Amino acid sequence: MHSTCVAQGDIRCNNGNIIGGSSSAGRVIEVKELGNKANSKTELAFGVSKKVVDRVSALKKKQKEVKESRQKLRILGDQLQQKKDAVGVLMATERIMLLKQRNMFEKMSQQLSLINEELSELQFEIGNMQEMKLIVKGKAHENVVLIFGKYKRILQQEHKYFQAYLEDKEVTIQSL
Repeated sequence: MHSTCVAQGDIRCNNGNIIGGSSSAGRVIEVKELGNKANSKTELAFGVSKKVVDRVSALKKKQKEVKESRQKLRILGDQLQQKKDAVGVLMATERIMLLKQRNMFEKMSQQLSLINEELSELQFEIGNMQEMKLIVKGKAHENVVLIFGKYKRILQQEHKYFQAYLEDKEVTIQSL
């Protein structure tokens, strides 16, 4: 109850319940009942641990920030270069600013490259979703979050006797 469970293979609770907290399994989670009547948030992640999914989210946020910073630096550099081309010579402070802009732009480009590399490695690690599924032999209450790699579905109503899996980039729920 309200625990964290991580397994590389399967989690099988044939006569047990998962209530609250988060559980991650490499392939299959089989359970009698999910969540409870109080609608405690219960997260189930498949294929990769929740840590990997959280890391991907953090990297995508950082990627967006770095791209925005690079764009601002590019605009500043273009403006300084236009002034240099129009006037011929920049003042000392402007020359220093142009050098700093070029240096920061290069650092941001390197940082973006590292972020993109790590993101592609993590996407590879998320891997094949064909074998991953949830089997519920009782019922699942509301507020259960199913995460298959980067795809997520929150149960908005109670479901009974079903399996959930990823099909065509969508979390599908099918009766047993």
